[in-house]
Amino acid sequence: MNAPLVAALQSEPARSALVAAAPSVRRFMDDLGATRMRIIPYPLVIDRDEFDRMAEAARAMLEAQTVVIREFLRSGPPERLLTEFGLPAEIAPFVNWEQLESVEQVFARVDVLPTPSGYQFCEFNVDSSISGFEFHDCYQVMGEAVGIPWLAGTPRPEEQIADVVTGAFHQGGFDRVVVCDWSSRIGVGYFGFELLTETLRRRLPDVPVDLIYHADYPQRWLEPSAGKRTLVYRGFMHEDMDDDYDFITRLVGSGASVINLFEAEIRTHKRWMAMFWEERFASLLPADVRDMVSRYLPHTVSVTPENRDRLLADRAEYVFKFGHSSGGHDVMLGADHDADTIAARLAERGPDGWLAQRRVPLAECRFAPEVGAEPVPHHVVLGLYVLGGECSGMNIRADRGSAVVNIHQSAASGWAIPMDADERRRLIERVQAIGPAARERH
Repeated sequence: MNAPLVAALQSEPARSALVAAAPSVRRFMDDLGATRMRIIPYPLVIDRDEFDRMAEAARAMLEAQTVVIREFLRSGPPERLLTEFGLPAEIAPFVNWEQLESVEQVFARVDVLPTPSGYQFCEFNVDSSISGFEFHDCYQVMGEAVGIPWLAGTPRPEEQIADVVTGAFHQGGFDRVVVCDWSSRIGVGYFGFELLTETLRRRLPDVPVDLIYHADYPQRWLEPSAGKRTLVYRGFMHEDMDDDYDFITRLVGSGASVINLFEAEIRTHKRWMAMFWEERFASLLPADVRDMVSRYLPHTVSVTPENRDRLLADRAEYVFKFGHSSGGHDVMLGADHDADTIAARLAERGPDGWLAQRRVPLAECRFAPEVGAEPVPHHVVLGLYVLGGECSGMNIRADRGSAVVNIHQSAASGWAIPMDADERRRLIERVQAIGPAARERH
């Protein structure tokens, strides 16, 4: 699908226009702290109908999580959920159990693999700390530089998050909004929350909106008189915390309302990929959702003492993943390791918590790895965002070498725009008609 667009973007006059635009995009990213991140030199497209079907399935599966969660909460103490997912009991005071019964404040990125026969969901990343949607803004900058509004009419992810935050603000009687990240994230070279903070300031012009790192969080805001009037958007992950829960204890103790406490640790756990295939949970789901599971989820099982040896023998057919991990850590392609190596890794983390997901063939995606370069094959993972129930996307992560695509290693990122055939044709015509003004603008 992208071959005609890539051919047009690689040809003159577009090629020179993109080379001229690249410094402004790089400055935009660097000014936001994303100095280590690499960007694919132009956007790609995805079929709008296919995108809409995936968006429907992603929303349905998040709702399906809610169905299963409600059954857990109905049939026993809520802490059973932590046990089911192997999560530490220490996070129980920082779980908003009521929020687990709704998707109203769920922020998710569903990781999607393009295959020769369609698309497959390989992970759910559900947390207010997710990122990557900032590349939408990067291609907005690029489009303005080359004179093509290729993102016109597409939802801006920060606006979708802001819809949720401003809605909560107006319902709660707050007088301050804080976007809070962890201090160790300063200067790491990836996107932070500056774009979201700017968006919230524009949406709430008469309200103090602050981006604060936890070590700099003012003590006076942790007093109950101020805390109960403060709405906090959590930007840090559970694994970022290195203070034995000290800051989050004081924050929650102040009475501040936190959008996404650590109930997200339940929704983001990779065990869901297996649970949707297990009859005791699948039986709770409507028939149409079970059909979506069959269509979009590669068959996944929890590794147990009973199936471990069989899975190791058939390891080339599987990807092994630890359920509570992120950033590409604890992911092993069975074909790349011998049985003893995988067995040793399983044992390191203990017998529970590992998943084996059927490996799917990946479609080859060809595009330039950097501005001015020639197209080469890439392994690609797409990210479909579901932000407060609304979908946008898609983020692209691409690697020329490793099939485990990870921006923290060598992957570059980009954006895929949902378009139908007529929209793709018109975009190609615009690319072919780029004039000298765009090439000389920078």
